[in-house]
Amino acid sequence: MRTSFLWILILSAVVSCTRSSTPPPPPPVFTEDWVTPKIPLLEKVLAEFKGKPDIHYLEVGVFEGRSAFWMLDNILTDKSSTATLVDPFQSDEFRPYESTFLNNLKGRQDRRKITVEKGYSSEILRRLPLNHYNIIYIDGSHAAKDVFIDAALSWGLLKDNGILIFDDYRLFQDYLPIDLRPEMPLAAFLTAFSEDLDLVYRDWELIVRKRHRPYMSKKYSHVGKCLFMWNNDVHHSPHPNFGLDESRLTKLKKILVSKKIGEVTSVTEENIRELGLTECLPEPAPILSKPQDTK
Repeated sequence: MRTSFLWILILSAVVSCTRSSTPPPPPPVFTEDWVTPKIPLLEKVLAEFKGKPDIHYLEVGVFEGRSAFWMLDNILTDKSSTATLVDPFQSDEFRPYESTFLNNLKGRQDRRKITVEKGYSSEILRRLPLNHYNIIYIDGSHAAKDVFIDAALSWGLLKDNGILIFDDYRLFQDYLPIDLRPEMPLAAFLTAFSEDLDLVYRDWELIVRKRHRPYMSKKYSHVGKCLFMWNNDVHHSPHPNFGLDESRLTKLKKILVSKKIGEVTSVTEENIRELGLTECLPEPAPILSKPQDTK
């Protein structure tokens, strides 16, 4: 009896030693840190999603995983949240970042929440589920044509009220022509989708929120929180919008037509007040105190 008890003690000690001798996963290794300076902005913009269930995140341009892992550790903390990571992982002998990313991934206990899609975003985004993601972060190729495609394909994947983030909006601004910079296709995107988004922030990052907009076959423009409905012939037919007289209606149309590429709206709060449309003054921006635009 005593011998059996001693054997049990010995086996327990061996098992305990074996468990304690298992090394913990190595800490992640990163050769670059482009994320830390953005954390205060990301925390503020994404606060509404933090720790919530069923938050789905898509990232294009993963590199070594620093931004994706920050999202998982700080925003996507509920067990039901997921992260889909897209990257071609085109490593070279000087920067084998795919192996660095995979080694970093091995050490994570939430690997089941992560789906890695290896390939070009122009192909992979076409087969991802529509209206599925709460947050999309685009930091892939910065060639203008690739940014254009990523923006267009990502829009349908984003849920209403979701957040779309483009990194490096002003990249190459001082030394490449506009047709080779991210700014050009994103300026066109902002204007083309201006009736369907709210501008949250524009500086080195461009951040927008997708509005819920029912499909409307007629042409319309936002004047603050009101809709201006255009006639089929906007040049010759007066329109009874807002009960404006001919003079103020003409002034409003000129302001709307003056909208330039890269602008979300050409109508200012001052314009709205001058036209006597105070009921159309926009509500305060829901995330930041006001849309940030250091254009």
